[in-house]
Amino acid sequence: MGASLNGFLDDFVLPLLGGSRSTVRLKSPLSYADLANFQDDAGSLTRDDVQYARVRCGRRRVERPLLPDIDTFELVFWMGLHNLLFFDHPQLGQVWASDAKWRLVEATTASFLDRAQPESPAQVVARDLAMEGVMRLVRVDQIVETREAEVRYFGQPAPRRIGLFDSVAYLQREDTVNWIDFRHSSPTGRLLHRAFRASPLTALIHADRARGRASLRNVASLLAEPAYARAVVYAWAGSEDWDLIGAAVLERLLEDLGLGIGSEHGPPSSVAASAEEPEAPPSVTVAAGVDQLALDSEDTDPAPLVAALIHLHLLKVLEMKTRAGFGAPSSSPAWKLFFGLPLLLETLAPILGDPGIQVLGAAMEARWTEYRSFVRGIISRDELRWLRDTFAPALTQGNRS
Repeated sequence: MGASLNGFLDDFVLPLLGGSRSTVRLKSPLSYADLANFQDDAGSLTRDDVQYARVRCGRRRVERPLLPDIDTFELVFWMGLHNLLFFDHPQLGQVWASDAKWRLVEATTASFLDRAQPESPAQVVARDLAMEGVMRLVRVDQIVETREAEVRYFGQPAPRRIGLFDSVAYLQREDTVNWIDFRHSSPTGRLLHRAFRASPLTALIHADRARGRASLRNVASLLAEPAYARAVVYAWAGSEDWDLIGAAVLERLLEDLGLGIGSEHGPPSSVAASAEEPEAPPSVTVAAGVDQLALDSEDTDPAPLVAALIHLHLLKVLEMKTRAGFGAPSSSPAWKLFFGLPLLLETLAPILGDPGIQVLGAAMEARWTEYRSFVRGIISRDELRWLRDTFAPALTQGNRS
């Protein structure tokens, strides 16, 4: 007998949307036969507790989330995430021993995630509900230390028999880890690329950790909504690596405008950086070097994204009293260009508008002026000239590569 939709909602979907106090339970990997069974019972998708969980989860971002009705594509995204997590299950080999069956499961899971690509801003929001739940997942491991070794039991209790042998000295402790940041199996890593592609809002917010080339076509439109733009900026600002996130997003944007670092029309610092500066730290390289965001439509307006990046600077200035809060200097060219964005306010005013710094008072104006003077020391004159003469026109004229 196949899986039931109500059981899947109770064991996986509701806990995933519910947050840290809920436990996500994985059953057998799901197949297209299970999808057919679920579709026969599609009325369960309108359950009040499911609808309430979606709205409550959406309110983590904004007060009035833009949510569509649950459709087949949201359902297959949930199914894809379920299978994705299954590949990290510590007892994976006890389900099937055949590699061929697991390859089939991976192919099915990849198909689920690919089918879930959002086609509208509302679907972008819907995908973010579950994917943000994945980002929040934690796993409690049991670690047993003996004189000879240390054994970690992933998300499961240590065997009781360990305590039966008094002659073996051991120490048992718990370790809570964030699942997304811990090491993954190879299939999980491959499928995570597809999951982030299907959830571009999550990929944008977690640009320093996202994998996969996610489209910004619909998420850029979403950023034109002030509530979601504010939510993204506050999420960035809440990260210790806010500057690396900003650099990662900007680098991806430059590539999509045909101005990628190292390209013919790219920033002048790219040549100097590769020839003279030391290699960027691994964390910076990972953040900036992964294809995670893409403007894949000529109708996509990148201006809301640039406005969000500039407002990130403004928010950090509002938060900080000293320069001690700035990120550590990086050799990444995109990192320096990211700090040059506040110097483009006047140039980009016709498309970005006035950020309203004056209404925040004289003290804030003075702090913002001081901040802009500070970032002039980060970016070179040539880089600033390139931002004004090449990058800004590419935004205002809607150039694409």
